[in-house]
Amino acid sequence: MGSISPLLDEGEGLTVDALVAAIKGTVAGQSGFKLLTEGNEAFLALAILAARAQRTLDLQYYIFKADTTGSLLSAIVLRAADRGVRVRLLVDGFNLIGRDYHAAVLNMHPNVELRLFNPLAGHAGGPLRRLAGLVTEPKRANRRMHNKVFVADGKLVVLGGRNIGDQYFGASDEVGFGDMDVLCAGPVVADICASFDGFWRNQAARTLQSVGIKSRSMAEFGRFRHRISQLRKRQRDSAFAKRIADTQLAKELTEAGLDLTWACASLIVDLPDKVAGIQREHLSPLDQLTELAKGATRELLLVSPYFVPGERGMSLLAALRARGIKIRLISNSLASTDVVAVHAAYRGYREALLKIGVEVFELRSMPKQDGKRKELFLPSRASLHAKVYVLDQARAVIGSLNLDPRSMFLNTEIGVLIHSNALAGEIADRFELLVSPDYCYRLCFQSGSEKMMWTGKQGEITTRFFREPGASLWRRIGALIFRWLPIEDQL
Repeated sequence: MGSISPLLDEGEGLTVDALVAAIKGTVAGQSGFKLLTEGNEAFLALAILAARAQRTLDLQYYIFKADTTGSLLSAIVLRAADRGVRVRLLVDGFNLIGRDYHAAVLNMHPNVELRLFNPLAGHAGGPLRRLAGLVTEPKRANRRMHNKVFVADGKLVVLGGRNIGDQYFGASDEVGFGDMDVLCAGPVVADICASFDGFWRNQAARTLQSVGIKSRSMAEFGRFRHRISQLRKRQRDSAFAKRIADTQLAKELTEAGLDLTWACASLIVDLPDKVAGIQREHLSPLDQLTELAKGATRELLLVSPYFVPGERGMSLLAALRARGIKIRLISNSLASTDVVAVHAAYRGYREALLKIGVEVFELRSMPKQDGKRKELFLPSRASLHAKVYVLDQARAVIGSLNLDPRSMFLNTEIGVLIHSNALAGEIADRFELLVSPDYCYRLCFQSGSEKMMWTGKQGEITTRFFREPGASLWRRIGALIFRWLPIEDQL
């Protein structure tokens, strides 16, 4: 099959069509899925799809950084464009601010087109013009495209919680995001492609020229390609490259082919008009998740880095608990979160969650380092970023949707609902490992009172904490300040 060298040369590997044809155990009418819990494995999946594509690559991302992994992936995508592959790259406009050069040089290739979704007025006009755009259109400017989708030849898709950047792929020496994506094949891919096309054709998808980003010269394009080509060469023998080569996915691609779990599935996605505040007849991801939760019979597992349920969410959770449904939640601790403002809002719900019987766990910022760590989508210094929901260990939702007001009411989101005991059970097993004291704090009330505490481990000793564990004084002060600001509906 040829070597897997994801940083990389295309080698003699199978095309996307051939990869699909070689998938084992295909079930007619069902879609195939493979969880991508390791950042290294998730990067390999994207790199292989780009390296093996023959016709089209469609990329839709909230954030696309120009760091090491972003540049490596750009190099592989440009090599695909050299082969005649048509590349469409749709990036949220707000998060491209400061990265216009990277976008502009990519857009120079005749087979690559990059568009910005819902950019600020005055995007390329400097800070003052962008500030004017925020002031004149605050409601529109506050709505973002939060989708994360990578489609190769309309046959294979990677979808989930990861943006493009070192922190998402285990390539950062600083904080890394514990996340989850899923590799998809089969009928659900057509629905994902249709969703991408809807966003691409929407009036909010703007060309670079239309927002004032100037084209670059061919000399600049040549220098950019040389730089990222040299980066690929330097990375060939890096620790990151070696970790990629050691993943289970790499073994499957070099040995027996992809091994997927086959199941009935459906797409959960917002319409692109959501960013304009336009309401259409459409069952939103929030509506679908709500109906799914109402149908739970035994257990609901929630993994959401940003958890702000609001009155509607608390009412639903209370009703489920009244029916005897077991509810377990993992979110970030103050020490591990990357958005203190959202944590400040979340902390206002913690006691109420405990009172109705929800089991609440918060990720430690420095989880225990052992052989299980990579199974739990955790880097060495972690911040939770996965958005995963499991019902009755029979159905799972994986995607970009956080359980907070921003995801529910402002941003566009995407996810896939998978009806599979095997896959839901696999996630539930990981959940069970993750909530151990080595990786998470458990919240509870102190004996005989309604004062909250955290239990965890320091070494082999179980420890109790009576204030936000591991959080600096400045984080605690910041959370306190944000708690009193009337901004919950914007978080």
